[in-house]
Amino acid sequence: MGLVTTFRHRHPNLERYTYARNNTTVALDDIYISARTAHKMGASGIWLHTIHSSDNAGTPYMAIDLFPGDHTPSRLTGVQPIRAVNTRNLAKVEINSFGAHTSKLLLEGQLPQLTPAPPTKAATTGSPQEIVDWLDEAVRNLYDILYTSAKLKWGETSQTRKALNRAVEIQRNNQCTAHLRQLFRLHEANLHTGTEFTDLPT
Repeated sequence: MGLVTTFRHRHPNLERYTYARNNTTVALDDIYISARTAHKMGASGIWLHTIHSSDNAGTPYMAIDLFPGDHTPSRLTGVQPIRAVNTRNLAKVEINSFGAHTSKLLLEGQLPQLTPAPPTKAATTGSPQEIVDWLDEAVRNLYDILYTSAKLKWGETSQTRKALNRAVEIQRNNQCTAHLRQLFRLHEANLHTGTEFTDLPT
């Protein structure tokens, strides 16, 4: 299946950034569409005034021009969602236990085995391409080991589920903010005995 980025399809020569920190610009959260239906895309851009809480300075959006009888599937077939291990909220003691956990799994054979070390004189006798190939394999191997260990220890979620969880969290934060504003209004408008706060919605 051929996929194209919606922004690049509509704006092939325009710079696209959604996030910046320390003078480094990064493009995140792109939207992809099947190349077969890309001609139906009516608009694509970066919305800078999103109400969603995010690290990004903007949120990508797109619009599809549909005709009567057109059908748009709700999800792509044959495309696996990006999966990730969320370590953002882990305590320091949990992070510190990761090394011992990984070593134990390696000894038990539950993780991919380490890439064998190259021959002693490989750096001087091997070709540059052979050295690059070994380094590439070694880095991939190390990543597989660490990711598998983290997945077994803390679990794995799909980006779709992560987005749903984040939406629920934002909704709850908004509810808390609304309750706080209501408390302030009550405080400014009335003399208080404490009983009026028990009637707030939960």
